[in-house]
Parts: sequence; C-alpha cells; structure tokens
Amino acid sequence: MRPMIMLVLCLLILLVGLATVTVSSADLESRLVNGDVATYTEFPWMVSLRRTTSKSHTCGAAIVTPDHVITAAHCVADDVPTPISPDARFVVTGQLSNVAGGRATDVAGVRIHPEYDPSATWRNDIAVLKLATPIPFNALELPVPIASADVGVQPCILSGWGRAYTPASGLPSRLQKQILETMTKETCIETWGNSSIYDSTLCAGGVLGEGVCSGDSGGPLVCNGELAGIVSWGNLCANGLPDGFTRVFYYRDWILENIADVTPQENRAVLTD
Repeated sequence: MRPMIMLVLCLLILLVGLATVTVSSADLESRLVNGDVATYTEFPWMVSLRRTTSKSHTCGAAIVTPDHVITAAHCVADDVPTPISPDARFVVTGQLSNVAGGRATDVAGVRIHPEYDPSATWRNDIAVLKLATPIPFNALELPVPIASADVGVQPCILSGWGRAYTPASGLPSRLQKQILETMTKETCIETWGNSSIYDSTLCAGGVLGEGVCSGDSGGPLVCNGELAGIVSWGNLCANGLPDGFTRVFYYRDWILENIADVTPQENRAVLTD
C-alpha cells in the first residue's frame, strides 16, 4: 500500500480512538505495545489527562513546572484551533495506576499552538496546560527538563497507559514503558513521504510489535533525561512503521513563553540552560 494512503487510513483511525479512551477493568494486561510495567519514582513527570465528566483517561502529559504540564494539542482541541474549556479536563499525577490513587488537580488554562493543523499530519501538535494549583514536588511528582538540544539517532524511553492493540476493550491498570529508537528526518521520509514529515516531527520506532497505541497520545518521549518528544500520531499500533512525535526542542521558545508565569527560580529547577 502506498505510504500516503496508509497515512490517511492511520490518521482516520487514530482521530477516532487515539485521544479518547475509557478505562475498563476487562483487559488490564493491555499496554503500550510490548511495553514493560514501570516502577514507582521511575517516571515522576508522568501525567494522566482525564475527562471531568467520566473521570476517564484520555491522554498522557508531562510535568514541566509546578504549574504546567505539556501534552499534544489534539488532546485538548475542541473546535480547532479553539481549545477545550479548562474545566473539561483535570490531571492526575504521582501514581502508576490508571484506575485509582494519585493527586487530582484542576486545569486553569489551555494553550494550544496557534498554528496547530490536524489536517497536515497534526502539525504543531503541542499544548501547555496551566494548573489551578501548583504540584508540591516529591519523589513521585517531579518535572522533566525541556529538551536543551535536538535529538539524533538514539534510544529513548516512552511511558504511557495506551492499549496493546486497536480495537481493545480497555487500558492497562499500571503505567507501561518502552525503549524506542529515534531516527533522522530523512529516514522517516523514506516511509511516510516528504509531505507528511516536518522539521517539527520526531520519528521513533518502526519495529514490528513495538510502538504507541490508543491512549498514549500526549505522552512523553524522554531522551538523555529530557523531554524530547510528545506522542502525536501512530500507525495502527506497532505495525512496523515509525510513530510520529512532536519534536519538543523545535518548540522550546514557544514553551518558555507559555510557562513564563512561573518564577525564575522555578524555571531553573526544570529547564536546562
């Protein structure tokens, strides 16, 4: 099948299922495809973004300051490019479980990238959420530094509560993790084509049976201890094609502008010079 046709099919499926998933106890062994169970304190920046109405997990996110988390724009875009109302979502931090526990915090503001475009392979797929109350940092809740340099070809670690395949009856009960290898833009273009991959796209994976799935959207890809990618789009759940991530370093200046309401001291705690 031609790469562009495959891409369109992938995006249609993922638009329906990737960003909105309901927690179920029927399939607790489902996971980020072929991932392993994470341990406490391993991913203290990990966030579950949830619907206020159903309390269900919709997307992943990452803590970057006491007052802000970063996620994918498609997780919080309503009538594009208009963001959803802040009171439509809340975040849960400090917990591996996707069904119980953790600290729940309301969202006070939603800032999606002004040039977010879902019709162009979800270009500029990034958003900053301002929290209603600061997260009191501890061993289970800590920020991840924003990428201070671009990512080359290297192993990085992904975490999330995504399904093992689509369709599936539910999400894993515990946070999953997986090592994915990043690749050059040129290598990714060989699969997806030049019109689908931008300078702002970071591709990773491409190994059959390993990759993102429904429920992983907005989650963090961490390279060298820094937030390098945000899960943006996948390819029918680990079918051997690279997954697309928002390249965080590309948006570093935009991110800093949108978290500028924290104090310089707090910035130094989470950002790398």
